[in-house]
Amino acid sequence: MKGLAIAARSSLAAFLSLMLVAIAPAQTTSPALPLVALGYCQITSLGSAVTLAGGGCTVPSNATAVYVEAETQAVRYRDDGVAPTAGVGMPIAQNGTLFYAGNIAALQFIQQTASAKLNVLFYK
Repeated sequence: MKGLAIAARSSLAAFLSLMLVAIAPAQTTSPALPLVALGYCQITSLGSAVTLAGGGCTVPSNATAVYVEAETQAVRYRDDGVAPTAGVGMPIAQNGTLFYAGNIAALQFIQQTASAKLNVLFYK
């Protein structure tokens, strides 16, 4: 049985290394490290779904990633072109965070409970 466990671990390691090689090209849109800070904004009007720009943020043209904190209440977000609702979308808990690298313009947020705030940091 001990030999089987070792073989399973080496098979798993080989599988994971193949998966990393297979997905590496898809990560070319990720920001280079270290990240360079480009700015900050806060959104306080989240009663309906808003994009970052629609929420009052000036999104830097060269931003490739954002770090978002749901400060006072939980929020939901989507990035597929469909607006989230208070009950549908990916949740970010109160005081929870999201690091997002992708199409920043497609992100939309909405509060789950009144008086939510989003703190947003932009990076390239």
